[in-house]
Order: sequence, then structure tokens, then C-alpha cells
Amino acid sequence: MGIFRKLLNRITNYLDSTDVENHKAHITDGNNNFNALRVIKTTRDIESMNNAIKQGNKLVVKEVEETNKFKRKYKLVQHKKTNEIMEFGDFRANNDRDFNTLIDWTSYNSALFKNPYAAYIIPKDLKMGERVLIEDLIEHYVSGSWNQGDVFRLSRSEAVWNGKDFDIDVSSYAIGEFIG
Repeated sequence: MGIFRKLLNRITNYLDSTDVENHKAHITDGNNNFNALRVIKTTRDIESMNNAIKQGNKLVVKEVEETNKFKRKYKLVQHKKTNEIMEFGDFRANNDRDFNTLIDWTSYNSALFKNPYAAYIIPKDLKMGERVLIEDLIEHYVSGSWNQGDVFRLSRSEAVWNGKDFDIDVSSYAIGEFIG
């Protein structure tokens, strides 16, 4: 697989990460927390919400809205010689000479979650006006788009605590538009 395709797949997978188990209490590894801010955890199940309350934290509980504005295209192929299965996310990678198509070009909603609710876990000592990093946004914001039709969801962002909720700074982690 070419370097460009590997990089593009890594970027696309990162932007589209909606793995429910990782969203239960996902914390940044520090390398992606550009301003070394306190990380706000998001919980997407009742058990984790109750555990956070038992630990003395407050919650900002929100409905997870359904949306169809996020989509990611893909084509699933199998290499004719090695039988390796790969996913293409770039129309330019279309190479039927070396691959058999398992699933032709289609798209799916990359912003689906297991439950219709989620909550931000608010640390006891969070101060009004404090800037934080929310690792797993509940709200749906567009991070960027690709001229090939993909629209990416913003999965993390910096935000400021206003005492009741967070004012999300979409521009802090948005990728914008790209062409290729």
C-alpha cells in the first residue's frame, strides 16, 4: 500500500473514530493535547454516568442527536494475489487490475453511537472560564470536508466552561476543507 494511501487511511480512521467502547471514558494520550489543557471525559452509558457521580463529579447530560450530514465513502477490495482485504477511501486508489471488489463505492454515516444520550463528566474543581480539551464531543460539528464528498465530524475540541455547559471552540481542532 502506498505511503499516501496509508496516511490518508490513518487520518480518515482517526477522524471517523466512533468506537463505542473507547468513548466510555476516553482520555487523550497527551500528544494531541496541543495546549496541555485539562481533559474532560465523556461517558456514553448509564453505568459510567453513575460511577462518575459516585466519585463526586457532576454531569452535563445531553441527547445525542441523529444526523445524516456526516458521511465517509469507502470501497472494500481484496488483493488478487495476496488475498489481503483493504479499504479504499480515495477515488484515485481505484485499481481493479490488482483487486477484486467486495463492496463497491458507497458511504455510511460516520457519527453513529450506541446510545441516544451522553454526558460530560465535570470535575468538582472546574472553574468558570477554564479552557479544557473535550476528547469526545457529544454535539455534532463539521471538522472538515473533502472535495470527493466526505464530510468529517469534529470528535474533539477545546472549550470553555461557562458554569452550566461548554462553549465549544470548533476552530481549535477542525481540519477545514481539502482537495485531492
